[in-house]
Amino acid sequence: MLDVMDEMGMMVIDESAIRGSNNDQDFMAGAANMIAHVNGLVHRDRNHPCVIRWSQCNEPEDDNTNSSSFEQNLYQTVMAADDTRPVSADAGASGPNTINSYGITASNFAAFEHYPSGFAVYTHDVAVSTTHPYGDGEFIWAADNTAQGLMWFATSTVTLRQKDPSDIRPYTLLSSWASFVPGVKANMMSIEQGGPPLYNEDNLPMPWSNPIILRVQRAFNPVAVIDTAYWEANHLSDKAGTWPISKPAITKGSQVSRQLMVFNDTLSGTGVDVSWEMHQDSATGAMSGQGSMHLDIPLAGHTTVTASVAAPTSGTTAVLVLQSSKNGTVLFRDDGELFTLQ
Repeated sequence: MLDVMDEMGMMVIDESAIRGSNNDQDFMAGAANMIAHVNGLVHRDRNHPCVIRWSQCNEPEDDNTNSSSFEQNLYQTVMAADDTRPVSADAGASGPNTINSYGITASNFAAFEHYPSGFAVYTHDVAVSTTHPYGDGEFIWAADNTAQGLMWFATSTVTLRQKDPSDIRPYTLLSSWASFVPGVKANMMSIEQGGPPLYNEDNLPMPWSNPIILRVQRAFNPVAVIDTAYWEANHLSDKAGTWPISKPAITKGSQVSRQLMVFNDTLSGTGVDVSWEMHQDSATGAMSGQGSMHLDIPLAGHTTVTASVAAPTSGTTAVLVLQSSKNGTVLFRDDGELFTLQ
């Protein structure tokens, strides 16, 4: 698997099998085996360029045998085998979800929260740090096998991206849409919550036209253009994963202003071109107004701009189409922002 990821240019967080969830492992009696396991893991995988970070453990705070000395031993073991990559731990849903609980002061170590807003909910919380990378390593479970939960993959991600985390990992796409691995059908697996995944090749043969999956793609797009107020108004969706559920009213023929947040999470180039269009009744209907601007956004940064555009003078619905491009290539397009005309 790592060989394929090397070839495809994918990025991997390589995590140990040390897991504190449900208090199922003994970090004291098994300490020697666990240290040996981490040492072997890093030696096995360290020459794979796809590996960008080592995760030394998962939810250790949920195990009553965890200790800062054990965590420090894990970190030191990783560093002895490979000091070229950063190290992290995925913090548990209970206990102190802060880097201080590990007793590791090194600048290349970070702890990433799990479920900071609670289980099975839209997630908006993250513990911001001014000294270390931060983010959410798990959220949404156990609602991740529902249409609404899958939509939260999009809306939670957009909310969290505005807070500049370095790591966002909703948990887990497999429960929502197992056939992102081609060929997976309902009778081939049972997920944690029991039963088959929400979507598989039996009931979603054409996933790229599914509106929830399209919304997730837009949320994760490196150069996404986000109407922040619009996403916030629709962040909860509904049980069917509907987007949008709220269509703000605007006056026919009026000048409409929207605040847009533009991201630049690509690997090169600070120039981003943003454009917007307002259409009557559909994204291909008569255009009532348009605008564009060129932005210079630092890599891994974002900026907020104001888009002003004329509303249609007739019809029942207005559609705002947002687009971004780099070097003349369109990288993001969203035609799902609907307004009620009055």
